[in-house]
Amino acid sequence: MAEKSVKSTTKTKAKVTTAKAKTASKANVTKTKAKATPVKAKDLIIVESPTKAKKISNFLGAKYSVIASNGHIRDLPKSKLGIDVENGFSPEYITVRGKGTLISDIKKRAKASNKIYLATDPD
Repeated sequence: MAEKSVKSTTKTKAKVTTAKAKTASKANVTKTKAKATPVKAKDLIIVESPTKAKKISNFLGAKYSVIASNGHIRDLPKSKLGIDVENGFSPEYITVRGKGTLISDIKKRAKASNKIYLATDPD
């Protein structure tokens, strides 16, 4: 009896190993195909709300890439006036804390796109 359980365990392990090898080889083929196909540049649309981004991308389709900024990414500083009165009232913007990775992602997508559209909110 002990011999049967050892044999069936060995067969099961062999089947699992074979299944993993097949899955891995399929994954490698898929990755190879994905790298070989050229990526077409899309027009980029930047909106503030993730909900708006999803809705707009459903309307526009695959030609456009829609990304959400999740609110403002730059703002006037809270600790000081934020406007240079002596130099023509020019604003002094700062990057909102925690938006660094989002900004780098937007820059990367902007470089890869043909056109960039900013769909801003009134505020």
